[in-house]
Amino acid sequence: MIILILEVLIIKSLYKMERKKFTIGVLSGICLTLFLFITIGSTTINYGDGIGRYQISTTSVGEQEDTYVYEIIIDTKNGNVHSRKKTRRSNFVHN
Repeated sequence: MIILILEVLIIKSLYKMERKKFTIGVLSGICLTLFLFITIGSTTINYGDGIGRYQISTTSVGEQEDTYVYEIIIDTKNGNVHSRKKTRRSNFVHN
């Protein structure tokens, strides 16, 4: 009788473990499938030619306030200089 009860308890515990493993497996499969659908279905957003196309370069010569800061904007797509500006350093440095 005791052996029968132990066998029933063992079978129930194995059933619960198998059911838990099955539930974890199904949830993992659903998550993996959703992840694949999201990543495969996503598209690259094309912002046109404007974002990331231009690069700014600045340089300053000298330490005094009457020196200038030279600002150059370069088009990285074709290498052309878009604009050049010469501004007093005192416009950038606040003491």
